[in-house]
Amino acid sequence: WVAAARMAPDVAPLAIECCQALLRAQRYDELLRFVASLPPAVRSRGRVRLLHAMASLELDDLATVERYFEGDLDIANIREKETLLSDLWFGWHAKRLARERGVAVRDELRQRVRNAFPPPMRFDFRLVE
Repeated sequence: WVAAARMAPDVAPLAIECCQALLRAQRYDELLRFVASLPPAVRSRGRVRLLHAMASLELDDLATVERYFEGDLDIANIREKETLLSDLWFGWHAKRLARERGVAVRDELRQRVRNAFPPPMRFDFRLVE
């Protein structure tokens, strides 16, 4: 994916596929370097920015995730019931609280976060009743 995307750096769908593959392969540092190498028009696409934030969370770069949520979250092709944004939100808060308290992220903390930090509606596509 990386080789193909480097041959056509202006093709946003290819860049997104590449980012998704790097994320699935847990190659987070490489994903961040790849995104940094993209032209600004592709790098600024909503899905690319989301995948960049997801890799940043995995690398414990909580400041980058926080900036992501403070910015424009325009993801044109997000679908109902898609949980990437809410998962990122919960993961960010869980890691943030764990860091503040000096504890590990465990199921109990994750459950507390889900109860105490519901995601704002503008990026909650879970369709929870």
